[in-house]
Amino acid sequence: MRETYLKYDKKEDKKVYKEVIDKVSLEAIKEIEKLNDNNLKNVYYFMNLKKRILKEKHDIEWESQEKLNEDIIFG
Repeated sequence: MRETYLKYDKKEDKKVYKEVIDKVSLEAIKEIEKLNDNNLKNVYYFMNLKKRILKEKHDIEWESQEKLNEDIIFG
């Protein structure tokens, strides 16, 4: 379990999901870097892209920190 004051999807604590989620995070970062558009290099775009890749490629329903911490503005 991570030490953080932010809520996060508990799937990230499970080994079977953690490996896939970490891999998809890197995939999302690489995809954003290819676009070479600073407007897209923000945490909201990253979280939404990560969520989409996890669902489409791995059939994993993942909840982003954005959704789980609606009272916080990420930026």
